[in-house]
Amino acid sequence: MSKDITSKETNKDPYERIVNTSDENFENLVHNWADLKDDIILFLGAGASVGAKNISGDYLPNAYELRNQIWSRFILSEAEKETYNFSNLSLMSLEHASTLAEIKSSRRNLELFIANKFEVQKTLWQHATLPFLDAKSIFTTNYDNLIEKGFNTVNYGRQLTPIYNNSTSINQNFIPLYKPHGSIDHPHSTVKEGGFVITQFDYYEIMDVREKMLKKFIEGIKNKCVIFIGYS
Repeated sequence: MSKDITSKETNKDPYERIVNTSDENFENLVHNWADLKDDIILFLGAGASVGAKNISGDYLPNAYELRNQIWSRFILSEAEKETYNFSNLSLMSLEHASTLAEIKSSRRNLELFIANKFEVQKTLWQHATLPFLDAKSIFTTNYDNLIEKGFNTVNYGRQLTPIYNNSTSINQNFIPLYKPHGSIDHPHSTVKEGGFVITQFDYYEIMDVREKMLKKFIEGIKNKCVIFIGYS
């Protein structure tokens, strides 16, 4: 019996179309694509990176998983790690846990830890298709550089200009990639220059710069089709 099951699974067509429940918003987007395709803005959240693995072979963590991993690495003793119940952190945010970790250890150690969690060698297929959408701009709250790697993989169309503050000039030949939370490419930079926005103090420090940057971004949204990918 088990041999039959194995045989069927082995012979299954990996490109077989999976029929999912129809999405009214998506169907509407497809229906009006001819009118919308030249005015696309993309928002990519954590869900857009689901499936990617870091250099250690682990899946990229979501916010709750990263909070727990930071707490385990920097706050718990070796003895506590064996039996600790992470439900005890239910009221603690990622930025609060990161603030305590930085105080107990150091900023550099926290940066290195986060960098290792989000460093990837390969992009996902969906990021490699993004250049073909020829978006007017892209916005992401993710630390990883899957978007950048996706663009470099296909080398099609306009390239990206990562933007971390409001002072970066926008060249029409490049697609602006807004990364207000920082990037794996600049783990040890200041938060105003692409460093990780992870602690409570980082959010305070970046507030003014990010507000001006977002204002610049929002000015380019008017009369555009905005697609959100990977946000709950």
